[in-house]
Amino acid sequence: MNEDPKPARGLPAGSTDPRDEVICACNRVTAGEILDLMARGTRRLFLIQRETKAATGCGQCKPRLVEFLIQNRGDQKP
Repeated sequence: MNEDPKPARGLPAGSTDPRDEVICACNRVTAGEILDLMARGTRRLFLIQRETKAATGCGQCKPRLVEFLIQNRGDQKP
């Protein structure tokens, strides 16, 4: 199987772009993907989960996802 291994949470090696931060390793969801959804008006946790599948695998990233949503809720236009 040629699939790349799942990235660990945090920034991938060599990246300095905060949008590359892996929020959910199980489903390979990055901060950039979540910010893009938020910019389009999707801000509720269950909607982010439905669209990205973040925090729907093992669930270990759910606290980080919630923290990320809270930290970035003011960065987007209503």
